[in-house]
Amino acid sequence: IREFFGKLIDWKNINDLIPQSFMSAAKYKWLEIDDMTHSQVMVKLARSKVFLSLQRMEGFGLPALEAMAAGCLVVGFTGQGGAEYANSDNGIWVNEDDVEAAAGAVAKAVWLLRERPNEAAAMIAAGRRTAARYSPAARDTAVLKVYGDILREREPTV
Repeated sequence: IREFFGKLIDWKNINDLIPQSFMSAAKYKWLEIDDMTHSQVMVKLARSKVFLSLQRMEGFGLPALEAMAAGCLVVGFTGQGGAEYANSDNGIWVNEDDVEAAAGAVAKAVWLLRERPNEAAAMIAAGRRTAARYSPAARDTAVLKVYGDILREREPTV
């Protein structure tokens, strides 16, 4: 059984659409992550194939990036912060709150994994590369560069 992640309110709405319109995805198991610790979530992500992103007003969109880093095919909403990194190469993204499109994205992900595994693998690899750009090491390098540039601008000239 494959696991999909989502929040209770939204994933049930999306789940209700899948059996009606997308029978191929109906046998998959949904798993809520709301009450799990971060380490429990990371273990579940590592065992999952698809992550349903329901982020909306998040400033950064970390859950989708963590799912990308774990090797999940990410589908769903970008939210405000995810718009910075979400593209058609690294996920199947839909307009915020469009539950029908999200159901279609879940079904498409399942179809890609089954019928076009090379395309799914390319999307997953692109997601991993995207997540790597936001790693703590990449963040530290970027912050040091910004501060270095600021300090160089403030150096006294003789």
